[in-house]
Amino acid sequence: MMIESGVMNITLEYAKDLKSGDWFAKQDPYCILRVGGQTFRTHTAKGGGRNPVWNETFRVNIMDENDVSLDIKDEDLGRDDLIGNASFSFSRARHVGNDRQEVAVFRPKSRKQHGFVSVSLKWSPHRVLVGMSQQHPQWAAAHFGGTLQQQICYVIAKAPRCQQQAAGVDDTSPLVYGNGIYQQQAQPPHLAAGQIAQAVVYQPVFAPLAATNKINATTE
Repeated sequence: MMIESGVMNITLEYAKDLKSGDWFAKQDPYCILRVGGQTFRTHTAKGGGRNPVWNETFRVNIMDENDVSLDIKDEDLGRDDLIGNASFSFSRARHVGNDRQEVAVFRPKSRKQHGFVSVSLKWSPHRVLVGMSQQHPQWAAAHFGGTLQQQICYVIAKAPRCQQQAAGVDDTSPLVYGNGIYQQQAQPPHLAAGQIAQAVVYQPVFAPLAATNKINATTE
């Protein structure tokens, strides 16, 4: 069964009772959030200690992903220490439209629970966003930024190339391939050089092109 695509607003509110590894000062926690191939980072809660507060929201383009992994780290001058790991699901939010969870945090080595993270979720299916933007373009521009032409498109790997050409798709156009946000590329990044993309059903995803809170996992 195909899961409906859409946009998930993920708010990392706060954590409580985390394990502290700093003996002489309060730790400075931040979170790294992974959803499929997308990675996001919160700001650092300076001096947050065992009970940091972030209240940071990420608008995440979702296709068939249903699970999230979370790393909580302590920002240091040298290497950032891993405080704990957590994971949670979008299932309830996708079913009823929203959800709030207290997600258990586990220590990386002992796997013992040490605290939790409070997470709030709000789900907006693409069919709703598309309908709203078509009926209220000024509302869409005010809430999501840019014109319809500047807003992000999804590419769903479904249609054969003949349908792609019939739809008038330009392979070199600066669109989005897969679930992440990429700059202009001649083909989807998951394909080796020379392969032809078996893709293309386009759906507008009303989010600004600039994703300032998106990071590359290799830069952690």
